[in-house]
Amino acid sequence: MNLLKTSILSFISVLVKMLALLGINKIIAIYAGPTGYASFGQFQNLMQMFNLIGSGGINNGVIKLTAEHNGKSEIQYQVWKTAFILSLVCTLFTSIVIISLRDFLSLYFFSTNSFEIIFVILSFSLFFLILNNFLLSILNGNGEIKKYTLANILGSILSVLFTLFLTFQYKLTGALIALCTYQSVSFIVTFILFIKTKYFSRKIFSAQFNPSHAKILLKFSLMTLVSAICTPLTLILIRNIINHELSWADAGYWEAAYRLSSVYTMIFSSILVVYFLPKFSFLQSKKEIIKEVKSGYILLTPFLIFSAVILYSTKEIIISILFSNEFSSVSEILKYQIIGDFIKIYGVLLSYLLISKSMTFEYITSEILFSFSFLIFSFILIKYMQLEGVTLAYLISYSIYLAINLFFIKKRISYKL
Repeated sequence: MNLLKTSILSFISVLVKMLALLGINKIIAIYAGPTGYASFGQFQNLMQMFNLIGSGGINNGVIKLTAEHNGKSEIQYQVWKTAFILSLVCTLFTSIVIISLRDFLSLYFFSTNSFEIIFVILSFSLFFLILNNFLLSILNGNGEIKKYTLANILGSILSVLFTLFLTFQYKLTGALIALCTYQSVSFIVTFILFIKTKYFSRKIFSAQFNPSHAKILLKFSLMTLVSAICTPLTLILIRNIINHELSWADAGYWEAAYRLSSVYTMIFSSILVVYFLPKFSFLQSKKEIIKEVKSGYILLTPFLIFSAVILYSTKEIIISILFSNEFSSVSEILKYQIIGDFIKIYGVLLSYLLISKSMTFEYITSEILFSFSFLIFSFILIKYMQLEGVTLAYLISYSIYLAINLFFIKKRISYKL
């Protein structure tokens, strides 16, 4: 499937998912306000960490190896069996950690132990969440973009209905439970679609655990886990800096700005992971790789510009619709955030090239340097520019991230991009 068709299908899929996430965020914004929204952001980042750690961080590796061995079913079955065992071990470990620390986590993120049950539910739903992403990775790696898209769309629709029901029944607690479990609901759809593919076979369960595949997958695990720890932890620390220098309400305003940019850039990020990661894994020629990178930039740039212009020119309206009137000051800090998003997508495209070629050291280095620079620049600039300083730090850090990725790729492939 070519880039344009993949982009259209990805856009439809992510549009539905984006609306689902915006609905959840709208509910939290109304019930919790700016201060509570900051705490909600902390919890979302914690969930992100547990999700990636629980999966072992191998989903990108599953996509790569599945794409590389397309048509070689016996090898693919070994890859999937190996990946499943690794994920299962990581999921069990993560679930035990969550249950053991549920009291501490509830007190730290919500200032009360009343939400211990949320973490218990998360620990049990983690297995289905991980399995859902695992099956989606197999569909993606095999180029089953239509089934992949359908699974995401139907899963998102079910998730919205599930979230609405729980929120109306149990208010904020229901919304948090939905946040923990909505991907588990999506698993039902993904599983039904997966068992109807030609790849579903008993051989998946009878295949051998392959140490050589495990070694490759663990490289991806290392890359993903570094990102899983660095990025959410950096965001948690930045919110604490904002709270210390300004207020927790200001941390909520920044969280709203960051969440808004994250949701709309999800459209572009999905295209990168659905199309470019399998494509880069398959390509071997330097010229083909450079051609693919350039075609990606040519296609993405006009849409990035269009999205940025629309978002900035209608920011007040969008904020009032997606959040509440309490978040009106968010529009004042979006300028640097939107420019940073533009540069971010350019950098992330190159990061998937690093992942596809198993450039572990380079990927980890760029992730750590981004997180470190974002934290340091936020700490410095907030003292001079208040909350807008954090969004400028975001722009500067992603500019550094893009430059680092360009440097590593030029050095590795010895070809001028």
